[in-house]
Amino acid sequence: MPLITFNNSPFPPIRVKEGTILIDHIGTSGSPLCLGCRTGICGLCRCIVIPREPYLLNAPSMDEQSILNQFDPHPNLRLACQVKASTDLAIEVAVLYPIRESATQNTRD
Repeated sequence: MPLITFNNSPFPPIRVKEGTILIDHIGTSGSPLCLGCRTGICGLCRCIVIPREPYLLNAPSMDEQSILNQFDPHPNLRLACQVKASTDLAIEVAVLYPIRESATQNTRD
């Protein structure tokens, strides 16, 4: 069972069933992550995910990547509601990457 640790947080490490979605194991009370829609469209649960074995971590779907592209890039930026725990993970919490300026500009003439 993968071990999930939360860096920079007093939230204790947890063990989860392999292949389950990370955010399903984090309660709303005292959660180290912001929780929103839980479906991958709001971007509130974004965090840095550092897998012990990167090749075991599921890649972002096209939908998840389109949300992540709205924020300043980081190679390990993910949505916790889309990450399947298939290896031990370290989660960097309290990551508040701003929305890219280009994503907020109105391009109409």
